[in-house]
Amino acid sequence: MNYSPDTLKTIFSSSPIGIYMVRNNRFIFSNPKFKEISGYSEEDLTTFHPLDIVAPEYRDQVRENAVKMLKGQKTKPHEFMVISKSGQKRWILESVSSIMSGENRAVLGHFMDITDARKAENELIASEVRYRSFFELAREGILLVDYDTGAIVDSNVEFQRQTGYSLQELQSQNIWELQPENLREEAKKSFFRFKEHRGGLISWNLLENRNNKMLPVEIIAQKLKILDRQTICA
Repeated sequence: MNYSPDTLKTIFSSSPIGIYMVRNNRFIFSNPKFKEISGYSEEDLTTFHPLDIVAPEYRDQVRENAVKMLKGQKTKPHEFMVISKSGQKRWILESVSSIMSGENRAVLGHFMDITDARKAENELIASEVRYRSFFELAREGILLVDYDTGAIVDSNVEFQRQTGYSLQELQSQNIWELQPENLREEAKKSFFRFKEHRGGLISWNLLENRNNKMLPVEIIAQKLKILDRQTICA
């Protein structure tokens, strides 16, 4: 289809995504959201090469990805960093396509600010690293159990050493299956009683390791939310 800049302005002026159009390496249209993200006015942008707002270290990558998209060799949006007029660095998710505007072909870009999402992702990764360090370095055996089902989700190396089970073997069991067979039914009941009281001591005196050896234990358990999953840490 053939679109004029005026038509695009009408269609995209209220879009929550930044949208722009480029011809001959110059901006000929940008919607309010694009100007908000970049910090530049319409007048500023008409004097720029499109790559001018891209952080220098990403310019070659952006150019290469744009060419691939325009040739139909790439469909997945790509991420890169821009520098706004105020000097603020923002992460962008972008896709571009070819479009007819008047009698000439132009590039239509969709430009989404994902800075907050990237920040949240990085914070989540850092949190996971801290959790994993504590988890693996603890001298006590630690087990994570699904709050709803009792299925074993994870365990640290010390718990695996004590019981002789690999992580894969543990993840195929419910927590009460680590009890001697004659105690499992009561262990299952105590697990669900624990859920009602939301934490504290579960009075299990024995666990059965991989070689059927009885291990005296005292389990202190607490409900935790880890990586958006409700678990019991024991």
